[in-house]
Amino acid sequence: GEAGLLRFDPARRDFVPDPAFAAIAGSGVSGACSEDGRVGLLLSPDRGLWRFDAGGTRSWATALDALPRDMRFTTLLCLPDGGLLVGTRAHGLVALSADGRLDRIIDRDDGLPGNRINGLALDPDQGVFVAIEGGIVRLDPMSGISRYDRTHGLSTVMEAVLRHRGTLFAAGSEGVYRLHAEPGRQARFVPVSGPANGVALWSDPVAGDLLIGADSGLWQLRPEVAAAERLFAGPRIVQLLPDPANEDRLYAFGT
Repeated sequence: GEAGLLRFDPARRDFVPDPAFAAIAGSGVSGACSEDGRVGLLLSPDRGLWRFDAGGTRSWATALDALPRDMRFTTLLCLPDGGLLVGTRAHGLVALSADGRLDRIIDRDDGLPGNRINGLALDPDQGVFVAIEGGIVRLDPMSGISRYDRTHGLSTVMEAVLRHRGTLFAAGSEGVYRLHAEPGRQARFVPVSGPANGVALWSDPVAGDLLIGADSGLWQLRPEVAAAERLFAGPRIVQLLPDPANEDRLYAFGT
């Protein structure tokens, strides 16, 4: 958010600004990707991509810089081949090569139900789930585009999607959902009791918990438990990123 990158301080049980990311403070952060929490990329809504490492944070010149200034960037997904997908507020998906060159733009003309992209997630079969207004779509290089919407139990506006412990979860304007399938019936998303909305999702690979960023702070859904519990109230959390070098630290993007 406007404060840049926040980190969770276990002693204070609150998110505090991290000076290592001061260069991007004031412009907002709408996305991030990192394999180890130490080196990675940050996405600014209006200032494009930034690299971060032990030396700090610095701007990375890519094809995003040449796109129209009204193309606000909303979310970021790093692909296994090094490529990038960047969501926009009103112009669909921007696909970049590993070196930052423009590959293509995917929008309504290519079959997307809408051009506002709120969240992205890669599934084990290399398909990409896209959270949009009106539901979720799945982009598959072989079978094309599949759509999930209110007829499948979802909210009007979807913000994030994530596969956690083998189950697909989605977060949106009216809550958090899990995909439930019964033999002989169409799979549907069913609500998870807890937060009134969901903005960010993160799967804890050790404890098996699902963490949920919401307008009302940070929530936790434990394995085999039906309802999520709030860990603490705070600002709107739009993304979560762990620091594997310190298991007690979790980075968050807030507004």
